[in-house]
Amino acid sequence: MKKIVLIIALLASGVWAKDVKDFDIKGIKLGMSLTQVKNILRKSYPNITLRIDKSKDYYSKVIEYDTKKELLIIQLGYNSQVYSISRVLRTGYLFNDKEIDNTKNKILKKYGKPTVSAISINNSNNAHVYEFCWSNECKKVSNDDNEYWSGNSIITSDSKKAYFLAKISNDFYVASSSSTTGLDFELRDNSLETIQLNAYKNSLKKSMVDRTKNLEF
Repeated sequence: MKKIVLIIALLASGVWAKDVKDFDIKGIKLGMSLTQVKNILRKSYPNITLRIDKSKDYYSKVIEYDTKKELLIIQLGYNSQVYSISRVLRTGYLFNDKEIDNTKNKILKKYGKPTVSAISINNSNNAHVYEFCWSNECKKVSNDDNEYWSGNSIITSDSKKAYFLAKISNDFYVASSSSTTGLDFELRDNSLETIQLNAYKNSLKKSMVDRTKNLEF
């Protein structure tokens, strides 16, 4: 009986939150293969033209879908497993409370209660940026040392765990900038990236051994 009460208490408190590795952005999840990603995207966007680039720092793939309405970037490592998904919806800034509340409710309905939430306030125009993060890697920090912003922001460490971050802005200057718009999502697992990077390094070492073992001088 005590165990049942404890479980109910943990669920109610949000301690047992959803595993973000089960989260998705447009059906794409962490750890998926390139083939899985392509199949899902072609269903979601029937007329999609995928741009797939290899990064210069180590062997990986970057899938980018860029339109006037949204920007979707998916990163896969050496083992062709997804370790990062980011999506920007180019809605412009959400300028009224109803739009912001509707957006927040939709996000929370899909992903559940966040681990951490924060609100930043632009000191010059009183605009707000709402942030929600799912993971113990997320931390809320004060903006007291920032002359342009008050309230709090969320930071993510160079994490060993996956995290999901959602951001809503009704700040015109933030929403119209090149890097951020009204609605941003990021799902990332740095540990999965590290595993694939190490696999790539090991493959290089093996390749060097294979190429030198039969050398004659």
